Amino acid sequence: MHDEVLTPLRDKGYWEGAAAPYAWKMIDDIERQLENAAKVAEAARRVVEDGVADLKSAQKDLKDATRRAKEKGLHIKSDGTLATDVIGNVCKVELTDEEKATIEAADQEMAQILGRGVTADRNLAHSLMADLGLGQWFNSNPEFTDIDSTKKISESAYNALDLALQGKNPYPGLSSDDPYSLGWDWVTGDGPRHRDYYHGDEMTELIRSSQSMEQLRLDTLEQWRSTGQPQGSVAYSISESGKLGALKKLITTDLPAIVTATRGIWARRSPARTT
Repeated sequence: MHDEVLTPLRDKGYWEGAAAPYAWKMIDDIERQLENAAKVAEAARRVVEDGVADLKSAQKDLKDATRRAKEKGLHIKSDGTLATDVIGNVCKVELTDEEKATIEAADQEMAQILGRGVTADRNLAHSLMADLGLGQWFNSNPEFTDIDSTKKISESAYNALDLALQGKNPYPGLSSDDPYSLGWDWVTGDGPRHRDYYHGDEMTELIRSSQSMEQLRLDTLEQWRSTGQPQGSVAYSISESGKLGALKKLITTDLPAIVTATRGIWARRSPARTT
């Protein structure tokens, strides 16, 4: 493109008059975009090669772990998890401590390998997306040539990349909701019943700093470590006493917080109102 199209077009093209500077500028812009595209393509090639190596390694280790589990007579269910009541190719009502330990060890080994694969897959996706860039034109400075450097991505940039990978607007406008307006809407039934909050929103920061979310993060991490699955669910309730308990909290704690403008209480309680 550069030697056979752009150079002859710039040097031998018949450009004169007022249109000439605009034509040359457009040719220069095309040349820059081609150069950027070549940089992105090279970086992406190296990222993919690194990602494929990690994924193939995890695949090999998982096949080996699966083979060892089957040799012990363990049963792998259709969803890829181990049956907790089969050993020696026999389904048992009660297992010995040794048998339980054997199943648990095999399950943990497979979960760790799956975790490696999921981590490699996510790092690959975010590294590629970061190299491509989220702008209209090709990224002029692709930073990643492997999948092991995603820690360099800032929190705000990572959130934007994650939204883009979901097919959403990577830069959504900030919500004007705060604990008081959201609590009032929840009480009165006004406003939309479904609301999305993103990085930088006041509600997001309050939710992130709450004790409830801290427990959810711990539960999520524990489930991730134990299963290696990229998706799952953890139990959460706005009140141990169900809806009546939530109503009691609303009347005795949340509404007085609005009246007295005790923002600190809302910072602890508002996450329950977002579900």
